[in-house]
Amino acid sequence: MDHQDKELIYNDRDGRAGKRLDIFLADGTTGYSRSRIQALIKGGFIKVNDCEAKPSQLLRDGDRILIDPPPVSDTILDAEPVRFGILHEDSAIIVVNKPAGMVVHPAPGNKTGTLVHGLLFHCNDLSGIGGVL
Repeated sequence: MDHQDKELIYNDRDGRAGKRLDIFLADGTTGYSRSRIQALIKGGFIKVNDCEAKPSQLLRDGDRILIDPPPVSDTILDAEPVRFGILHEDSAIIVVNKPAGMVVHPAPGNKTGTLVHGLLFHCNDLSGIGGVL
């Protein structure tokens, strides 16, 4: 789901009487996983009847659920020298020998020194899915 407010009205006709908020929203209603839904609720981005909610909140007939996700922020990665072996490289593909234990993508706890950082340093024209760096 992109950054767009979404309003849902909970009703008992769908057989979900008394269902937890996080489970209701994660059951294919929003496109978010249950853990992402829980984080959005805890962050105040999902409200029930214009009030702060909890993931475990039980829904009642007629409850109005507003999902207002935060905007997606751009990830900016700096190229940095990272040691890995290059087995083959041409204009369309690069085959690397990634050392065991090397983290592939930046993540909490591993913000630098990843294979992605090294590839950005080595390749001048590296693009990702959809041509996004």
